[in-house]
Amino acid sequence: ITHVLKVDGGVSALDISPDGAQIAVGLGDGSVRVLARVGGVERWRVYAGGGVAKDVAFSPDGAEVLTGGADGDGGRYATAAGALRVIPSLAVRRVGWLPSGVSYFAPYTPELVLVYPEGGQRVARPLALPARVGDIAAWPDGRGAVLVDQEDQLWQLALDGPAPELTPLGAVPETRGVTGSKDTIWVAYGASVDRLDGAGQRTGTIPLSVSAVNVVAVSPDQRLLAIGLLNGEVTLWSTDDLTLLAT
Repeated sequence: ITHVLKVDGGVSALDISPDGAQIAVGLGDGSVRVLARVGGVERWRVYAGGGVAKDVAFSPDGAEVLTGGADGDGGRYATAAGALRVIPSLAVRRVGWLPSGVSYFAPYTPELVLVYPEGGQRVARPLALPARVGDIAAWPDGRGAVLVDQEDQLWQLALDGPAPELTPLGAVPETRGVTGSKDTIWVAYGASVDRLDGAGQRTGTIPLSVSAVNVVAVSPDQRLLAIGLLNGEVTLWSTDDLTLLAT
């Protein structure tokens, strides 16, 4: 039984497709590779731009992958058929989607850029934040997001009210990444991943034998957790009992 998906190069970004059948892996060479969840066979790939692929996210229907590169040339919407659209003039740090089809970018400024599909076009609208985003992940219901800022502060961002509302959850020093929902948050550190409740209290830990955790992602149904390591390995875990799963 295999418990590890292996790619060439350090894993810099991860996402799991809505149906759980594919894993998108961003690498240090700027490529994003879409792998089969079972067996790890590469389905297709796209380049996020020069440098490291900073982030990657599947669209709600799984047909597109949104990427952000380290060179600041914009976010890229790509499909397996080779279609590619670029939102230029954004130095992109993090990307993602809401279930409604609205996508977002976290640039290197204290704001979140929401991108709405309107009339066959994508229209960008910025939302000011108190600090730059370090990492961010949308709640599965699309009503908000969990984020950690560049000052290592953890927040819940509610987007379902008349105005966006930020709730502080405390400090998470030296975190490598964050993902989850309104009720369950996953915080990655160098050699472990913590599970927190919606108030920021720890409810479990996945310890790892190497200090090489670089990125973490959870499936839309919140049942599958992917952990990406600097050595190019991706491990998959059950979120229920925190056990390692076969791939």
